[in-house]
Amino acid sequence: MQTDYLYPDPTKVDFDVFGGTLKINNSDDELKEIIQQEYRELQEDPTWNMVASMFVTDQQETFFLTPAETLIFKSIFQRLYPRMLIVSSTQYGKTITIAMALLARIAVFPEDWLVIVPDSKRGKLLINYIIKATSENAYFKGKLTGVRNKSRDAMNRLLEEKSKVKLTYQILSEDNVARYGSVEIVSCEAHRVNEAINAVMGFGGRNVVSDESSLISNEIEAGVFRMLAGKGEDTCYVKIGNPFARNHFYQSFKDTKYKKIFIDERIGLADGQYNKPFLEEAAERPLYSILFQCQFPEEEAVDADGYSPLVLEENLNKALKPQVQLFGELRLGIDSAGEGRDYSTLVLRGSNAAKVLWRKRTIDTMLIYSQACHFIDAFNIDPRNVFVDAIGIGKGVYDRLAQTYKGIVSVKGSNSPERSKDSQDFKNARAQMHWRAALALTAGMELEHDRSWEEVLQVKYSTEKGILQIMSKKEMRKRRIKSPDTWDAFALTFARETIVRPRADDAEKNFMKQMKAKRRKRVSKSFRKVPY
Repeated sequence: MQTDYLYPDPTKVDFDVFGGTLKINNSDDELKEIIQQEYRELQEDPTWNMVASMFVTDQQETFFLTPAETLIFKSIFQRLYPRMLIVSSTQYGKTITIAMALLARIAVFPEDWLVIVPDSKRGKLLINYIIKATSENAYFKGKLTGVRNKSRDAMNRLLEEKSKVKLTYQILSEDNVARYGSVEIVSCEAHRVNEAINAVMGFGGRNVVSDESSLISNEIEAGVFRMLAGKGEDTCYVKIGNPFARNHFYQSFKDTKYKKIFIDERIGLADGQYNKPFLEEAAERPLYSILFQCQFPEEEAVDADGYSPLVLEENLNKALKPQVQLFGELRLGIDSAGEGRDYSTLVLRGSNAAKVLWRKRTIDTMLIYSQACHFIDAFNIDPRNVFVDAIGIGKGVYDRLAQTYKGIVSVKGSNSPERSKDSQDFKNARAQMHWRAALALTAGMELEHDRSWEEVLQVKYSTEKGILQIMSKKEMRKRRIKSPDTWDAFALTFARETIVRPRADDAEKNFMKQMKAKRRKRVSKSFRKVPY
């Protein structure tokens, strides 16, 4: 039995832990029945009922915690164990649960809590949850220093204060002496590592929450551990987040000294936090295995710098075919050689497959342009489906093509991602295009055999604060990785998600213009002039 797991409860749920994941063996119906029983038991739980009586949702309705959220709340409010690790799927409600637990704790116990976050945005989100919950409850509002019970203006100013990183609450003890509890936020952006470490080492309390802990560097986490080690045994360290990396967060996942709460998409579905349509949509987006299935990346899939291969060799081999026939809308990707030993490449893609049309080590813009014109005409490609990398030499190719054909698409990988349901998951357009191309392969897209496709095996991606990015060309050159010109050209064809409507040819346009002119002429003749 997994004695270090608080949730799922090993006495109720059958699960195995191996590698970087926890696998529940119960069926969905069995899991749902177990959680429904947990809900029934919660009706008698004092902590669950306290939360229901003191907190409200955004819709001003009673806040009912799920069984898993109740344990998250207790881990902080009751300071259950010295070391805790909470692996939770995204959008489950962990941040607001942490905020409520911290507020309840510091409003009752005179102690200081430090919350470490990977960026100031997350810190502001958490502190605003606490302020909002304070403003909605007279008990908490009366304890917040600097804000009187009836001073709505002071509370509003606090909500609007973007730089607020610490809140202090007054606690009047039985001996009538005022003591204080506080929560302080420390942001750990890459450019503020030394500042963050100094703030951690200078913290006087004994309680730390590390939010989105896997996005906190090993260096900063080591500072937290040293700081707590100097405070003796009476300390509390709670690490919570998605399993983005095999860093200190993964080591704690394996460490039996950490009591654990594990919440994946199956638990969220069974307890009502998710529904099937939501998860089906989420499954189409990047990092589903990390964000919702709560699986750590495979060990061999992540290098020392946190990069993972975009396409696995087995997926590429499955996609490669001796010959392919293209169906559906045809798209042409044009990637011009940047420098040195790079290749200028043209890739043609249909809805089912893709092939390399032309590939040559050249920076001659007129030669690239003439080859592009040849294939556009030969395959009768709609110019709106011709995607040109318009950076560097490619700018000249694009300009010349745009003079010849109306609708040629200029693509710049550094631009913002195309607006879509998943655009917020990508650092830029390049990351979005490459990810779409990789997903197409896993979905069954075929590639006509060409050795240059193997270049994609060197394309790597990483996640920073949950945002996916492709290894930069500068970093690739630093690692002596060849430019994946064929894959780049293929990825360009995914710059736009939607299919364009067929455009009428010139002959049809002229005919329609003539017919409209004749109709206007007939209508004008039908009106008689009326003399004044």
